[in-house]
Amino acid sequence: MSLVAVFIASLLGSPHCAGMCGGFVAFYSGSNPKSFSPHIAYNGGRLLTYMSLGSIAAYVGKAVDISGSLVGISRLMA
Repeated sequence: MSLVAVFIASLLGSPHCAGMCGGFVAFYSGSNPKSFSPHIAYNGGRLLTYMSLGSIAAYVGKAVDISGSLVGISRLMA
């Protein structure tokens, strides 16, 4: 069942990716279509950004979890 959900989410997310990322890729690859280094730089930057934002979200979530445990409302919030 989860594979079906992932497949449906991928289909629904594809137009967003094509519309947003496609324009960026067309812009930077138009100057030198044979070079691969702009693709590495763009995707590496995207990867680092998503990892950084994910780490920040994880730390915020952990802080909220610890705060709830200290106050004694973690079971209520769950």
